[in-house]
Amino acid sequence: SRIVAINEAFTRLYGIPEEEALGRTSLELGMTIDIDKREAMREAVLAGLTPSVAEGPMRTATGEFRELFFSAERV
Repeated sequence: SRIVAINEAFTRLYGIPEEEALGRTSLELGMTIDIDKREAMREAVLAGLTPSVAEGPMRTATGEFRELFFSAERV
């Protein structure tokens, strides 16, 4: 699942500029920590359960860990 849009909060929170994030996955950006949770969320989105919401740890561009709520939907 590729990132197709972000907001200013994403850039502030993760420290990843829009031009670097767009078209890439959270795995490619090194953000994903819990791969099983990411895969479960991806499957929910593909099954049409949108928006899909999850809670879990993510990694920022500086390597800092943050516990977050996040959502995704199919576009």
